[in-house]
Amino acid sequence: MFIKSALKMGLNVLTDFPLAPLTTFGIGGPAKYYLKVHTAQQLMDALRLARQFGLPFRVLGQASNVLISDAGYDGLIIHNHSAHFEELPAAEDLKVPVFPRFPELFEVSAKDCRPLLLRIASGMRLSALIRAMHRQNMLGLEWFAGIPATTGGALYMNAHGGPCFFGDFIHSARLFDGRQVKSVDASYFRFAYDYSILHQTREIALDITLYGWRGPVEQAKQFYKWWASQKRIQPQTSAGCIFQNLNEQDRQRLNLPTSSVGYFIDRVLRVKGMRKGDAVVSNAHAAFIENTGKARASDVLFLINLIKNEALKKAGVRLKLEIELIGFDEM
Repeated sequence: MFIKSALKMGLNVLTDFPLAPLTTFGIGGPAKYYLKVHTAQQLMDALRLARQFGLPFRVLGQASNVLISDAGYDGLIIHNHSAHFEELPAAEDLKVPVFPRFPELFEVSAKDCRPLLLRIASGMRLSALIRAMHRQNMLGLEWFAGIPATTGGALYMNAHGGPCFFGDFIHSARLFDGRQVKSVDASYFRFAYDYSILHQTREIALDITLYGWRGPVEQAKQFYKWWASQKRIQPQTSAGCIFQNLNEQDRQRLNLPTSSVGYFIDRVLRVKGMRKGDAVVSNAHAAFIENTGKARASDVLFLINLIKNEALKKAGVRLKLEIELIGFDEM
């Protein structure tokens, strides 16, 4: 009945769909149901159907910050490919809370720029958005170069790039809970480190309105290319940093020069290079766990638990996961 209902709405549901190829980790079993959506309307229709049939569901963007169970996901995976982008009318005296801090080398400053508002579909990739902005002489999101995320995922996680957080650029958004649409401003999200209120409400962003600027785009392009090249040296077949950085209290208590969790795992726990199957605590950056071949989710979880236990035993630190776990009980 679920598949027939979806077809009547023009939604093509696939069954036993392999999820590993969708993820940057390259790990995970199949989804019972899989559906790709290209518009906000299709996203809403898919969510309504999931509610109607009592199906558990998860929405994926670039699947760069997730670990999917070896058994897969016994529900509906909605793969969000909506990618609409437009400039909105804005008042001449539009007040913007922040301007990204660019290195002096690239000489981009707020005094040379005019603020504007952009409405972006939640499935649009950050890299595609930044390039689209550059083509229209817009800038502002260059610190997020090299982050494999959609705008919806960046909103959900309050993604951080260099000195910036994605939440710094949020003006407002439209959210959907499977029943009704509501518009909210930036304060609604209660942004914190790797956190937004969506972690609790599980509402899905349909589109997001961001602050941007029109200005010296050539300098912004140069910075974008340089920063993206810096990100490429990080392990690619991974899910990014597995754990959040240490809080300031733990950093001071342990007398560490940095709150970097990679430094902590490397220099304090000394488990860099630890391996389970084809999963390894990266020798390039200890904050990452890499899939060096055919690693399983169980291999990654073994290393996650090893690091968490060592952190508690050796340093009294309770590490917090930065990635999302799908298809098994969250830790």
